[in-house]
Amino acid sequence: MNVSSLLIRIIFLIVPGIITSRLYHKFKGPRGQKDWEYFFEIGVFSIVDYSIYWAFVEGLNRTGLFKFNVTVFQAFFDEKIPISWDEIVIASLIGIVVAFVAGFVYRRKLINRVAQKVGATTRYGDEDVWDFLFNSDEVEWIFVRDHKLDLVYYGRALAYSDTEKEREILLQEVSVYENPTGVHLYNTPALYVSRDRHDLSIEIQEADNDVHEKS
Repeated sequence: MNVSSLLIRIIFLIVPGIITSRLYHKFKGPRGQKDWEYFFEIGVFSIVDYSIYWAFVEGLNRTGLFKFNVTVFQAFFDEKIPISWDEIVIASLIGIVVAFVAGFVYRRKLINRVAQKVGATTRYGDEDVWDFLFNSDEVEWIFVRDHKLDLVYYGRALAYSDTEKEREILLQEVSVYENPTGVHLYNTPALYVSRDRHDLSIEIQEADNDVHEKS
């Protein structure tokens, strides 16, 4: 098998891993990765997807009611074994489920929680405190101090930017105040803020309807 045909074969065979990786990063948000880390991740997801498929097929075979052969692992290296498109499609569907599970594990920081339980780490597992803050279930109503305009925004946090970007926040049901005096200026249904990292500070408060009633 020459290099070009091997490469084309591998590209087709790692389609499930590509799908899983792309969906996973949709859920967790883009992160800076080196090329080798990205390809390694695709490889790992491909192995996981096909391994789950293999385990499922083996379970069916053990019942004696079916008899299927899994050829995908041999197909990676033996050009005489044809690529099974059925296996690629089924593994890709499995990969979608794997992406949801991986996204849940990342969102809940399950690996770090287990590691904390056994004393292996004290890290919370997020890229930085910005992620940790907005991934917390307790964060809903917040005060955002805009040091650039010297204003304060109080509202419900709807969306936020990824770590490596500028600090972006989308708020709903917003009350705007002067920062030095606390004088209420106006209310707005939604407010988008984009600032450099040092231009914003955030204070957390539970939902308090009195704030809006008084304004």
